[in-house]
Amino acid sequence: MRVDDFLAYAAKLHRVPRAGMTEALSIAKARCGLQDAGRKIIGTLSKGYQQRVGIAQAIIHQPDVVILDEPTVGSIPHRSATSAR
Repeated sequence: MRVDDFLAYAAKLHRVPRAGMTEALSIAKARCGLQDAGRKIIGTLSKGYQQRVGIAQAIIHQPDVVILDEPTVGSIPHRSATSAR
């Protein structure tokens, strides 16, 4: 399954309104450094990028709280725009 398809599926499961779907995908991918991975098949991604996809699906519906168990195991460091300052 492609990253965008998976995230769209997760958004539907979380009842993200159809009108906000594109924005929700864009925000989640940006927060997880997946902007260029949308058309890639998840199974072909490195373990770190697969972790990022998992985090993106967990935040796709913008929950108030996310509890992660060892979220950085095998992940690739991502330097966000805010941490670069």
